[in-house]
Amino acid sequence: MPAWRLTPRTLCYAFALFSLALTACGEIVAPIAEGSARLSGTLVSNSGQVVSGARVQLPYGQRRAYAATTDSKGKFSFDFDVTSFSGVSPVLVATHSQGFRPAVFLFEGFNSGTSYSLDATGASALTELGVGEYIPESSEARLIHLGDANFGGEVNSQLQTSTDGMSFVLRVTTWTSQLASAGYSNAVISFVGRGIQSSICTGNAVGLDGGTLANFTSARPSDSPSTGGFGRYSIQVRLPSLAVGNQLRVFATSSTCGGSDFDDFEIGELLVRLVP
Repeated sequence: MPAWRLTPRTLCYAFALFSLALTACGEIVAPIAEGSARLSGTLVSNSGQVVSGARVQLPYGQRRAYAATTDSKGKFSFDFDVTSFSGVSPVLVATHSQGFRPAVFLFEGFNSGTSYSLDATGASALTELGVGEYIPESSEARLIHLGDANFGGEVNSQLQTSTDGMSFVLRVTTWTSQLASAGYSNAVISFVGRGIQSSICTGNAVGLDGGTLANFTSARPSDSPSTGGFGRYSIQVRLPSLAVGNQLRVFATSSTCGGSDFDDFEIGELLVRLVP
């Protein structure tokens, strides 16, 4: 009669029977708690390299987020309370890594006890920042909500985060002699936006200033999808007057839509690209 042997695989199965969930035996993970879901995945660059030390955030509430940092293999995983996103669709997940453009990923919604995968590979791989491209400070892996928190209807009733006020102003970069001699005269402000209703809230604006709000250029963003989803924006504006040492800043403002009601909308994946 053959003797029983305790192999790592045998021990793996035995341990899993008592307390933990098992995947492929050899990788043991904790079960998902009731009312929670799990998001995991891998971040890879467009050159095929894994991206370690990247931040992956699932924003909610008032500047809060469920989050994790990718390991040496570009992998991450975290659990979150699905009730934080009740009624929200799509739900936005934001990523940030030094030297890469911001990237967002959308999910239709989350169910309790379910594991979801986010794999930024192939066509979804992270793209390195190009010359003249800047991520505004404090916008990294964020979803910024502007407005008075008085909203409803299909266009913006599914906003994911709490309002940050009626406007934001974020530093892009310090204007240097090298930038001054590079021949830049315009900039493209790119982002994803949800809930924007500029056709009726005509004072909505996105733009740049040279360190003071008296020296600015701006444009009015078009309406985002009427279904409440995110639209992708690339808005070109002239650079404001800039002297060496000035702070180039990006701003956005929410305006009234008639009466005292301000437009509520969200902006993510914010990037400023200087162009001739």
